[in-house]
Amino acid sequence: MTLKKSFVVLKTTYVRWLLSSRLLIFAFAYMFFYVYFIEPLISLSDYFATPLNSVEPFVSLMNSAYFLPLSALTYLILISDYPKLDDSGTFILFRTGRYAWILGQIWFLICSAMTFISFLLISSMLTVMSRSFLINAWSLVSKYTLKPENAVLRPDFPFAIIDSSVINQSRPFEAVMHSVTLILMFMLSVGLIQIIFALIRKKIFGIFVKLSFIATGLVLWAVDIKIKWLFPIANSAFGWHYDGMYDKTIISIAYSYGYFFILCAALIICAFVIGKHCSFCIIGENG
Repeated sequence: MTLKKSFVVLKTTYVRWLLSSRLLIFAFAYMFFYVYFIEPLISLSDYFATPLNSVEPFVSLMNSAYFLPLSALTYLILISDYPKLDDSGTFILFRTGRYAWILGQIWFLICSAMTFISFLLISSMLTVMSRSFLINAWSLVSKYTLKPENAVLRPDFPFAIIDSSVINQSRPFEAVMHSVTLILMFMLSVGLIQIIFALIRKKIFGIFVKLSFIATGLVLWAVDIKIKWLFPIANSAFGWHYDGMYDKTIISIAYSYGYFFILCAALIICAFVIGKHCSFCIIGENG
């Protein structure tokens, strides 16, 4: 019964999200993606006179040290006012029950994150469709750009070129699978933090906590301290687990899957425990 009611919460919340003006951010995300990743890869394809692999723009974005965090922050903006505990949101909570409502919000996090990730993947594939192929092999474009004689090209395309840490350790479909799974689990973890702070009516403070958590992880990643692997952002990119120059594993990809599983499980349990004991009334979300 709780599971069935949770899907009612999911449907109501997801439809409300899809119909919100906040989804205009999808258009800005695509423009940004096109300018810094898709268009440069198309230029490289023209330069080498050889097609791309359809998934390469997406893999490039999901493993970029500069823009993967921005993609994650874009998603956080998309869900920044969820879960809603306004008049209608609280009414749904009372009608479905605490456990069903919390479970429905978790379903919403998964569905909204998958929607955003799918949008980036599908839109990029459609954009390069006329000059790409879709098989499980890297294009000559990606391979040529890593050759020493083509090093002069890299400053002109600083973000779009896929790092050797990805190409040497996987094939395209495997890279997509790991990239999607890791970023999805990262988005779920920060979304669960948002739910917890919404339950205690401290959503604005929760946003500060999430941003601080991400920023700290990025700083530790930039200075390359091992403690960085205790933060979600460092575990969210497939290529960051490998050293492309020396073709070695820095940390096992299994560690990151285990890390996210434990983190998300702990946050889910925390959300249900807090939801069981907190009081709800129709007041401001930070009241």
